[in-house]
Amino acid sequence: MFPNEAEFEAEDVHVHVSVRSNIYTYTVTNLGTSPIIAFEVREHSAYNFIAPEDWDKEFSGGVARARAGNTEVAIRPGEAADFSLRLSSKGAVLGYAPAKVHFQSGKTVTISGVWATVPEPRGYVGWVSAIVLIILLLHTTVLVYKDRRRQKAFVSEP
Repeated sequence: MFPNEAEFEAEDVHVHVSVRSNIYTYTVTNLGTSPIIAFEVREHSAYNFIAPEDWDKEFSGGVARARAGNTEVAIRPGEAADFSLRLSSKGAVLGYAPAKVHFQSGKTVTISGVWATVPEPRGYVGWVSAIVLIILLLHTTVLVYKDRRRQKAFVSEP
């Protein structure tokens, strides 16, 4: 497995997440005995949600949802299907969010934290600015200290 991939497993379902550039791909594998008829994952600032052929898909309330159009296209036991979405540049970062898998039997499995697009922390810009300022201050202090040592050595020579 590569650093841009992660695996998550819960009862009767396995989810492999791959992040390449700004594309998040979810490979959902059915480990149960009933077909998977729906998949949903929380998202923030994502677009271009792609689901398997003949699946209905939608974005609403910060959730990307896909539902099998009919039972013939559901994810059968032992099979897998890919879902993907693109991350926009509107302040979203890689984080953890819940994903839900719905089975034809009526069972719903929630995986508490899969890789997903989440809002950028509010204090993130402030922290980056503060760290840059601290680095500049330390750099200036070192330069001033070296300059004073050099001037002192120059003055003390006969």
